[in-house]
Amino acid sequence: MRKNTSREKGLIICTSSNAGLYPFPMAPMYGIAKHGVVGAVRSFSKSLEVEGIRINALCPNCIGMSNSVFTLLFY
Repeated sequence: MRKNTSREKGLIICTSSNAGLYPFPMAPMYGIAKHGVVGAVRSFSKSLEVEGIRINALCPNCIGMSNSVFTLLFY
């Protein structure tokens, strides 16, 4: 990857989940993977900040709908 020499260095956005922030006993392997994403973002944030690069994780939550698989599993 070539070095960016502009003033605006960049932004990295990673997609995680609420399962990466809180225990998720319904799908433990999914929770482990999402905790890994959150941990990587937290670990890289300080070293990338020095380079002027921001890194963030989006952690959306589940949305229950009346006829979704989510409803069948969790209600």
